[in-house]
Amino acid sequence: MSEIGKINLLAARALADELIRCGVEHVCLSPGSRSAPMAIAFAETGGRLWVHFDERSTAFFALGLAKHSRKPVVALCTSGTAASNFYPAVIEASYSATPLIVITCDRPPELVDFGSPQTIDQSKLYGTYPKWHINLPVPSDDFQVDRYLKSVARRAYQTALSFPAGVVHLNFPFREPLIPEEIDNRKDEYFGDMHSILTPDFDEASPLSKASASKISDLLQQSRRGWIVCGYSGGSDHLDSILELSARLGYLLVADRVSNLGIHNVDRSLLISSYDLLLGGDPRYLPEPPEVVLRIGSSPTSKNLNRYLRQLDLKFSILVDNFGRWHDPDWAADIVIQSSAKEFVDSVLQFLPARLNRDVGWLSKWTELDSLVSCKLAETVLGTNNALFEGRIFFELSDALPAGSQIFVGNSMPVRDLETYFPFTEKAFHIFANRGANGIDGVLSTATGVAASSGKPVFLVIGDLSFAHDAIALSISVRHSIPIKVILVNNNGGGIFSLLPYRNHEEFFELLFGTPHNLELGRIAGALGVRYHSCSSWQEFRDAILECQNLEGPDLIEIRTDRDINRKIRADIRQEIQKYIASMNPI
Repeated sequence: MSEIGKINLLAARALADELIRCGVEHVCLSPGSRSAPMAIAFAETGGRLWVHFDERSTAFFALGLAKHSRKPVVALCTSGTAASNFYPAVIEASYSATPLIVITCDRPPELVDFGSPQTIDQSKLYGTYPKWHINLPVPSDDFQVDRYLKSVARRAYQTALSFPAGVVHLNFPFREPLIPEEIDNRKDEYFGDMHSILTPDFDEASPLSKASASKISDLLQQSRRGWIVCGYSGGSDHLDSILELSARLGYLLVADRVSNLGIHNVDRSLLISSYDLLLGGDPRYLPEPPEVVLRIGSSPTSKNLNRYLRQLDLKFSILVDNFGRWHDPDWAADIVIQSSAKEFVDSVLQFLPARLNRDVGWLSKWTELDSLVSCKLAETVLGTNNALFEGRIFFELSDALPAGSQIFVGNSMPVRDLETYFPFTEKAFHIFANRGANGIDGVLSTATGVAASSGKPVFLVIGDLSFAHDAIALSISVRHSIPIKVILVNNNGGGIFSLLPYRNHEEFFELLFGTPHNLELGRIAGALGVRYHSCSSWQEFRDAILECQNLEGPDLIEIRTDRDINRKIRADIRQEIQKYIASMNPI
């Protein structure tokens, strides 16, 4: 029995050491007893440790680190319900192809199902979401465990990073005593030389054969009237390649803001920027539709865009799914290619001429209309009698923030406002979001992880309910002086529900959907030591943004809005835009 603690620690060291050697830079953990050997082992490696008491927040913080770095991050916790709190982040990482190595520590098998405290069935705890799950053996004095755990570490790192990136779950049981009474540095007592060959870099792409690339190239050249529709893809290494593909084909680019395309460095003559409003009315007022659609990444956020695409009678549709999933909810794709966006586009570009003949007349009809609608939108939004209209936040941010700023947008209403109201600008912004499973939980933690990884300010636009889910994550940013700048849009409840049909059922709407909470959320900032700014005008908002840009650590900027007023403004804007479109092209 006296040797068990030492064996546990040496086994944990073997796994931790090899993961760091492979390339893991960040380890996020929540304190716990059963995870003590792994926690100590990682503390010895020299990797960056991030410790937070809330497991759900810890896992989403790890997700944010991985989103920015595009390298596997370790999330570590103890047994029982602690491990279950990692589940939402595991789902998001899986659906957003973000590399995450989850290590849950466990009771030994003989204690499972016998009433031992803090013991649950952790085998395949996360269902089908991990790319690889393994129950590791209880550490013993078997010499081969060294080589085995090193191999597990290398496989875990490679699996998490290789295409499509995703989650690996290692469940590691330990017997008591968990650690030795005295901790020394003799790593090699049982397991020999800990120095192994560094794990090579792994290709994130799945190869596209030359024959397939040539065939796709030939198909795309069959029509001069095409759209490239880009959803969330993660990363940014493919952006220039897609812009080049659009330019060569003469295809219009229709891109989610969260794709980081369509915001900057785009040939304006090939861009439809205001597609959400443009496509929200009678299609008879619009130019001729595309004949071909090439979709890259996840499904677009805009319901109007998705509705328009469903109605098209296309020659063919191609979907490039860089998440390794089948993102075709309308069953419309004729060809589905599971490949990284960059690998696909670069392969196709090899078979395309420098520049195809464009249908200049068709292109100009779309882009000129789009430009007019964009101008009309700006005029309408900025002329809302100084009301605190939520969509205007993105106009103000695009103007106030310098080029290169990082913006994280929360799900539900904020991401929809981003798509509709973020104006075309020549500034380069980097947009982040949790658009895998699209949940409102863990958003603050994820954005904080992005800020921690980049070391630069992240401006998070988040709704009040989403903020309330995850407010304790601010403690991480305070402890480590992480520059997360939270723009809290507080409409006292679920603002998005006000836009849905059941809004008219007054008898149960507020109780079941509106859910007013009446919380003084700004007081959370004071309790945690976060700088707080309350904005009752756009000038105060601009001043707060300018003030906090160069300040270290976190800031909370609260804008209180009225759900009913914002619902009316949104409806009025859409009506005004549709009237404007109809006036330019009467039927």
